[in-house]
Amino acid sequence: MQIIVGKRFRGSLVAELAFKRLRLNLRSARLVLLTVTMLALMVGVGMRAEQRYRERRELYEAARLARLFALEDARYYRQVRLGLERPPEPLSLIAEGTGERYGTSVIIRGRYGPLEIRARERPEALSAEDGVLDLAHLWGLFFSLLALLLSYDIICGERQEGTLQFALANALPRYKLLVGEFLGCFLSLLVPLLLASLVALAMLRALAGFALGGEELLRAELVFLGALLLTSALLWLGLCCSALSRETPTAFILAFGTWVALSVAFPNLASWIAQRLRPIPITEEALSSEGVFGLALEERSDEPSPEHERALAQMRESALNAKLEQGRMNDALKLLSPVSSFLALAQILARTDLSAQRDFLARAHRLNDEFRRWQAEKLRRYPERESYYEPRWGPLDIEGLPEARLAPISLEASLHAAWPYWASLIIFNLVFGYLALLLVLRYDVRFR
Repeated sequence: MQIIVGKRFRGSLVAELAFKRLRLNLRSARLVLLTVTMLALMVGVGMRAEQRYRERRELYEAARLARLFALEDARYYRQVRLGLERPPEPLSLIAEGTGERYGTSVIIRGRYGPLEIRARERPEALSAEDGVLDLAHLWGLFFSLLALLLSYDIICGERQEGTLQFALANALPRYKLLVGEFLGCFLSLLVPLLLASLVALAMLRALAGFALGGEELLRAELVFLGALLLTSALLWLGLCCSALSRETPTAFILAFGTWVALSVAFPNLASWIAQRLRPIPITEEALSSEGVFGLALEERSDEPSPEHERALAQMRESALNAKLEQGRMNDALKLLSPVSSFLALAQILARTDLSAQRDFLARAHRLNDEFRRWQAEKLRRYPERESYYEPRWGPLDIEGLPEARLAPISLEASLHAAWPYWASLIIFNLVFGYLALLLVLRYDVRFR
């Protein structure tokens, strides 16, 4: 790259360097190829996510109707049950999150039995959840890779071409060179990021069929802002790799190894550490195919005794709490990687993270207490209808029945839960930027 440092450019030297880098990157085959590949994958991933969302929406509506029909058919109070259903989130097209792994349907029987936490999908459908590739994962992989590929050869590449020595010989401050190159790469990556954002919004509008407006649109825009912070942090990291190397092959190996470590190795390592530090204290036999991670909606044919059912429910809830603690540990470890921090941030904004699951279970326990009080009141008025029915008594009095409704998480609560990940991305930008500046200031431009 030829760098011209003239008198008329000194007032806007950083902008001149940025636009030169922008023009070079926009003509780069690797940027075009990776952008086209990412957009093509986005369409496929979006269509698959939309199919999952529609299937879950149908199961959600079917479960709600089943609860209403069961309530209409109840003739005595022992038959009355509540069902709390967690609706699928439209923004799960962007961030799949917990999906159905921790249960999305709770059967509440009050004084007549423990909570039953179920998943609406079949167990075999849940087994593949951990490997789901959503739009947030796709952006995390591609934008981190694009940022490193566009910046790994800037410093060492110009040194090999001789333009770096020429620029510094013309009294170009090194920090201005670094800032100008960073801005040029960042502006270059705005093009694929904006294209990805428009494609995602179009798919949300066309495939999911919900209106993008108000809070939902703001949540999607905040996810895009997180992608900008991730891209910026990885650009600074790529400049660090470039300033650490004297030859472009060495810089490429260092940058690609960094990408593999952050995007592939670290998530698996964090999951492994969480499993070791927060193991599930329960035997595998206790989690049957109708256990907490895979209960189907239909009733079992053989009814266990109340004592056995209560003990089994306690074991399942203990396993669920251990699994949630394991997930919380995994989320805490995500703060150590910018890519993982962005993924956690996207899940929180999409309301598909572990905190949304904990709120769902907390609401189920509160509803169970309300239901028990309602049952006690009704049985005081109609003690004969606890487990017996005569046609002359007429329909069951269900006035005042607690409403099994789950209020959506507010944007304020999501932002409060997401602030550690915002802070993590900002800190990564500051640390990598400062490290890149130190490395560039000490970079030896002499040929050897």
